[in-house]
Amino acid sequence: MNWNPSWANAIASIESQGSGGYSAVGPTTQKGNRAYGKYQVMDFNIPTWTEKHLGQRLTPDQFLSSPEAQEAVFKGEFGSYVSKYGNPQDAASAWFTGRPQSEGSNRSDALGTTGSGYVSKFNNALGTGATLTGGQPMMQPEQKPKGLLGGLFSNPDKRARLAMALEGMTLNPNRGMMASLQGGIEQRGLDKKESAAEAKQLAQRNKSLEFLALQEGGEDYVRLAKAAGVPTAIKAYLESRKAPKSTTAQDKIARLKSTGVPENIAIGITDGRLVVRTDEVTGETFVFDAVTNERVSKAPSASPETVETTVRPSVFEDTNVKGATGASGFGANLLNSVVDAFGGGQPANKIAEANSALQTLSTTTMLGLASEFPGRPSNLTREEIRKLTIFPGEISQGPAKALNKAKNMILTIEQSLNTAKQVVSGRYSPGDKAAAQNSINMLEPLLSDYKSLATELKPEEKPGVFKVTPGQTSILDLYAPRN
Repeated sequence: MNWNPSWANAIASIESQGSGGYSAVGPTTQKGNRAYGKYQVMDFNIPTWTEKHLGQRLTPDQFLSSPEAQEAVFKGEFGSYVSKYGNPQDAASAWFTGRPQSEGSNRSDALGTTGSGYVSKFNNALGTGATLTGGQPMMQPEQKPKGLLGGLFSNPDKRARLAMALEGMTLNPNRGMMASLQGGIEQRGLDKKESAAEAKQLAQRNKSLEFLALQEGGEDYVRLAKAAGVPTAIKAYLESRKAPKSTTAQDKIARLKSTGVPENIAIGITDGRLVVRTDEVTGETFVFDAVTNERVSKAPSASPETVETTVRPSVFEDTNVKGATGASGFGANLLNSVVDAFGGGQPANKIAEANSALQTLSTTTMLGLASEFPGRPSNLTREEIRKLTIFPGEISQGPAKALNKAKNMILTIEQSLNTAKQVVSGRYSPGDKAAAQNSINMLEPLLSDYKSLATELKPEEKPGVFKVTPGQTSILDLYAPRN
């Protein structure tokens, strides 16, 4: 590609002439983004494009204060569009809409400017013969070949293949030239894949930002996403859903319950009524009632490799998840609505809290499992995800069916999580790896929430049948007195 400064002048005349040139800053969009500089580069593109063309990531403010950086980024990025599409008009369309003329002509911005209108302005600027910033005269717009062979000569790959075919028919083919042409075809293919991956990553980022913006305190989450990245903002949002624990005793009870310890035993351990004893000969661990001296349960001690060292608090803690499902959940929702309408509050408040937690979980489930990355399970359509999602108050879905759904969802999330981790550690493009890592950051807390939900939905065991699991032994050592 032979670079023509007139392309830069034409784009600058559209984007920033009369509004500041290198120091121009565009208006804030509905999504909170702004364009910067002579060529109005969007803020979310600045870090990646400056790293791509300058070797270092710049902030929007750093980019705005460097005319050299603005020129280098525009020349590199716009030039790649010219090489990719074969003409500056499609490159101008891609600069404005992200797509060539055939796909972007009807796309428009907030001011109503369409892709075709932008290209017309670009052509007019090229055709005026006037001198804009930089002192370079405008050139006439490139004329695309017409007729039956127009599509052939406008496509660089087709031109290269035709040249290779003709050269191969000669008596002494120029192998070096043919290899160079083939290399160009392969490089353009790689550039196209990388551009598609970057576009997919950007689309996923924008989708996540839209979700965050709709939540309570959305502006703060969007600002955090721009400053520290979308995964950090998603984590902050998920953390905000957890209700703070009020006392140390409640902390102990909650942590014991999160490992599967029944509530009555967790309370007994916390208040000191239950104690733990270990047989020095057999090594078996028993839980005793300190008042009656009767054994409550026993289980082998946990081996070091099976002890769970980290526990994520459950978002369903201290709620009535079972009561929120099936006919009871439907009736409770109806009762809450009627009583609340007359100013009586919500009598079934634990069910109302479970409803809220389930509704939030259904939203984050769709966001986490619908995110795109290479190798993503093909059966994860929005319809299939919805079938596995637990919605509160469905009459036909009682606790047993909800538990079965939760178990199937756990398997589905684990499958997606494993696939995403393979992409991150495999030989994939940076864009694909970033998309997979973004999915991992959303899927890991989602998996934890569904495991907690499955625990809450399990049927209660009969009194005196409590079994200590290996993962519970270490936490019992922390909270239960031994004697």
